Amino acid sequence: MGILSDPERREAYVRLIVRHENKLALLLYILSFAAFLALFHPLLREKTYFSENALLANQVDLTFSSENLAHRFEQELKDLACAKRQMPRGWLEEKLAEISVEWYTQRFNVSHPWMGESRSGENVVGVVRAPRHSGTECLVFVVPYDHHTVYKSVPLLLALASHFRGQTYWAKDLMFVFADLRLIGLQAWLQAYHGHPVSEHIQGESLFTRGGSIQAALSLELTSSSCDGLDILLEGMNGQLPNLDLFNTMDKLTRANDGFVYLHGRRDPPTRDLFENVRRMVETSLIGMWQQAGGRPVGGHALFLPYHIDALTIRSFQGAGKKMRYFNIARSIEGTTRSLNNLLERFHQSFYYYIMPNTYNYISIGLYIPALALCVASAACKALAQWNSAFITAFEPEQKGVPVLTYLPDITGIFPLIAVSFALPLILLFSLDQLHQPIATVFPQMERSDSLVVGLLLGFIIIAFLPVNTPFILPRNLSVQQKNMYKSILTFMTIIALGSISVTNFSLAYFLALIAVPLMIFSLPAESSFRRNVQKLLFLIVSPVTVCTLMPILAFAFSYPEEPLSPQVCYSQVKLMIVKVVSESCLFGSNLLTYSLTLFVPLWLVHWYLLWN
Repeated sequence: MGILSDPERREAYVRLIVRHENKLALLLYILSFAAFLALFHPLLREKTYFSENALLANQVDLTFSSENLAHRFEQELKDLACAKRQMPRGWLEEKLAEISVEWYTQRFNVSHPWMGESRSGENVVGVVRAPRHSGTECLVFVVPYDHHTVYKSVPLLLALASHFRGQTYWAKDLMFVFADLRLIGLQAWLQAYHGHPVSEHIQGESLFTRGGSIQAALSLELTSSSCDGLDILLEGMNGQLPNLDLFNTMDKLTRANDGFVYLHGRRDPPTRDLFENVRRMVETSLIGMWQQAGGRPVGGHALFLPYHIDALTIRSFQGAGKKMRYFNIARSIEGTTRSLNNLLERFHQSFYYYIMPNTYNYISIGLYIPALALCVASAACKALAQWNSAFITAFEPEQKGVPVLTYLPDITGIFPLIAVSFALPLILLFSLDQLHQPIATVFPQMERSDSLVVGLLLGFIIIAFLPVNTPFILPRNLSVQQKNMYKSILTFMTIIALGSISVTNFSLAYFLALIAVPLMIFSLPAESSFRRNVQKLLFLIVSPVTVCTLMPILAFAFSYPEEPLSPQVCYSQVKLMIVKVVSESCLFGSNLLTYSLTLFVPLWLVHWYLLWN
């Protein structure tokens, strides 16, 4: 408080920052890396533990013994010729009736400009009513239909439903959702269940019956009935994560049933070498942060998180051991369900903001936020120095002790620049649905997905270069003080945007800060034309178009190192990524497209336009 109330002390600190601005900026940027890497030291990362005592994980006798029933259902599914092409609804209805489980169906339609035509599907839902409660709460089990997982996930869930149907200790309704068209069917069911449409492109029938308030959900995406362990997916829509207690419960029950637990297909480091352990934990954490930053639905659990329902996706992982069979997987799920059945209230005691370096440790928000704070503080030092250098001296007295009279330059010229930078990407965002029409007129044979890529590329080129020579948008002959003032304001705007994003998606904010901060520091107003040209080149290298092009290519090269990167493969990966981002924004409410065209692109444009003065 003394700094705020004492002008002399405040001025002294400002002069100190201005005098050493470059050293401070570089030091803080390096410290942000060091703070992030220090998180993986044994003294800083914490061991996972249960915050909710009512879970009583692995404290009951598990009784599932219907493995033969699951194998019989699997064989019957393989005998159905249509199971690979579409969800066998008739067969599912017959089997649910055979095991005496109440069931109903829900039809839905999905239409989207980039899908070419509307599609229809039908979900099948089984319900086991709670015999010991009034049905005000329920647990949900989901199988998103996919021809890779249908032969393993559906039989196991049917066997579990048959087993759960005969038990009398349930205090919550149990719902078994077989979602058609994979995540689209699940989204249609969730919208109808809560009466809250997320997407106008998905229209589903009203449900025949409901359960209670959904407390938790498990999504099964198994590809094998004999595996080494379970791969548990955490990252959900828009960077959301489930409560850590839910993961701890599934983790403990899986280990108790002779299975390993994987995160992103990676097991815990088996070695005691500290540096090797840290390296593997950094890699695992970065993979999880990368998925979290994308904010895309990587599994069925992702669609539950926006409704404040904690959920996990469970996938079988093929290793060398193959200790887990249907029996072990089912008992892991049964034990987790029994623990969830004990809950008296929703998950709330454990963490929702964390990083998982392995299955035994977690890094909480209070430890990883300083890494981002140090990174943006680096840019704040330069912005403060620019603000201080923007003052114009009006009167400098000859006598000592008399304050120098200064004033700020006119800043009204920046308002049209900011307005145009934010308005043009907004126009592009709201015209996406009609973007293919003018392109189809010129190129009638072009596919809709290709027209989307071409339309976004042309739109970006127009908004990036058309306003450059417009005097109304970009004032000419700015003074050095005006340039410093404009750059300082824009830097503080970027810092505020990064801080706002970090509240809901730390990973996205941190990755953006690592790129944006050195770029903002290097792109200071310069008189040299050579330096300005280098700055423009660097801004083009990290432009949204370049990032959208390189990221899917690098991800493909990392995932499939043996595949050659031909131009056709690169283009197909870029097109696939763009179509997925646009479709998931329209169908599932993903914020990545909205963030890009309302925040990232406008902030890049503001700095880009200023370089052309």
